Amino acid sequence: MNFRLRNYFSGYLGLGLLYTLVSCAYGDGGLQSVPGDEVVQKETRTETQKSRIDPDKYVGLISQIDHAGHARIIVELNLPDGADDSSASIIEAQDQLIRGLADFQYTLVRRYSSLPMLVLEVRRDALDYLLRSPQVKSISPDSLLRPMGNSR
Repeated sequence: MNFRLRNYFSGYLGLGLLYTLVSCAYGDGGLQSVPGDEVVQKETRTETQKSRIDPDKYVGLISQIDHAGHARIIVELNLPDGADDSSASIIEAQDQLIRGLADFQYTLVRRYSSLPMLVLEVRRDALDYLLRSPQVKSISPDSLLRPMGNSR
């Protein structure tokens, strides 16, 4: 097979793999079955859980975890109902999430005293916990971005 044709097919193979990963992670919660096969049911994700992280970013984090063993993320917390935005409320919410992560593999990188956020280095088990936690508002990768303007 010539080089151009091989690149053409490998590009579609990569897109198919990406689509499969995203649809498994954010699908309708179940798998279709072929007659005669056993039906396998997955955990159903709620709309709230789906909105915590962008599907493309989720795939990127999983790839990073598979490659490096961990990923660095920014976790935005939901403050409890009736809690104000004071440092004491933020610290209590952070402490509560950290206590919930006790059984999982993670590293606390940074705590913010005036923002309901944490920067964590997580493995897959901790990321899955955070995606299910009602204490988490959103998750995003912690990565460097290029400055806007003239690029040379």
